[in-house]
Amino acid sequence: MRILIIDPIIKNALILHQQLLNSDYETVDVVTDPTKGIQSIVRKAPDLVIIGVGSNDFTDIIEILDYIQNKKPALLSILILDKLPESATKKLELYNPIAYLIKPYTLKTLFSIIESAMKIPNPEFQDDLFLKTGTKYERLNLQQLLYAKANGKYTELHFAFGKRLMRISLTNFIKEKINIDLLRTHKSYAVNTTAISSYKSDEIEVGEARIPIGRFFKENVLYFLKKNTLLLSINQKV
Repeated sequence: MRILIIDPIIKNALILHQQLLNSDYETVDVVTDPTKGIQSIVRKAPDLVIIGVGSNDFTDIIEILDYIQNKKPALLSILILDKLPESATKKLELYNPIAYLIKPYTLKTLFSIIESAMKIPNPEFQDDLFLKTGTKYERLNLQQLLYAKANGKYTELHFAFGKRLMRISLTNFIKEKINIDLLRTHKSYAVNTTAISSYKSDEIEVGEARIPIGRFFKENVLYFLKKNTLLLSINQKV
């Protein structure tokens, strides 16, 4: 997830920047005023903006919040404040930030919010998934997924360009609100239906892989394949 930091107090911004880097989050820019913040949003396309509020009347952040609301409604934001007066709550709620953090806050709380933000479906990238690979978060287009394979507490995501490992069970991965149709063919496999090239009674071909059809899933799988009109043009091997 690409994070932009906006804070009128440069010392606070740089400290937060270093804290995020130390925890392997990617910060695309650190700025101290709304105008530069808007420029950074346009040029560097962050996924999340963390905004430090430098005054109690919030006039210093209204410009950036207005821009996000009107021009980038899918862009997520977190507000960090010294305090949150009741009189300001309704005003700020109009901008729909995903969270408020009142100082002093813990890094554990901030990181928990960021991790939750990564799971929020983004209308602009609804086919995408952010996955931590090494020291960075990689954006994967799930439309390119060929199949998923269970691997203990993990799920292997197989693409034409390689394999990625995700810490989630296959059953729970299938339940995720992702914008692809996964067909469970076996207790250990699920395939992207748009990636199927051919099939026969006991296996499905996806790319160069042959995915088994389990006995328990066979009736439903074959019923789906025969009924799905998108697959009628395939040279079926039944």
